[in-house]
Amino acid sequence: RLSYVNYAEDLASKLLQCSPKNRLSAQAALSHEYFSDLPPRLWELTDMSSIFTVPNVRLQPEAGESMRAFGKNNSYGKSLSNSKH
Repeated sequence: RLSYVNYAEDLASKLLQCSPKNRLSAQAALSHEYFSDLPPRLWELTDMSSIFTVPNVRLQPEAGESMRAFGKNNSYGKSLSNSKH
């Protein structure tokens, strides 16, 4: 499903390299096109600041089948609720 999000597949493939020498660094990842749609104000936040202090930033549900994976009618969820662990 990475192909549903612009540049996500490219970023993931650069981060998920077996050899550490070939992996994209964290600093380089922050400059990747994947993050280009973020509001510029996010880059100015301090480490302990919430992203929700930035105007127009809010949570949105994911679209598609990924939201159904852990729904009430999912057998995986039922097995967890019936477990004695």
